[in-house]
Amino acid sequence: MAQVIYVPCPECRRQFYVGPEFFSIPDSYCHCPYCGKEFSVCESPEASRSPGVGTYKKRPGTGA
Repeated sequence: MAQVIYVPCPECRRQFYVGPEFFSIPDSYCHCPYCGKEFSVCESPEASRSPGVGTYKKRPGTGA
């Protein structure tokens, strides 16, 4: 089971998920798939970092 973290875009306010590595790599930026804005997840204080939030199971054999 992989963990994902939902973050809201500071520009369009839509949520999407990122991996936990975005919170551990200094100066990492993510790209909003909806409006194209690049921002640091550290700028997004509303990011849902609660344990278990956003977890999903990968489908066997699909890589997804």
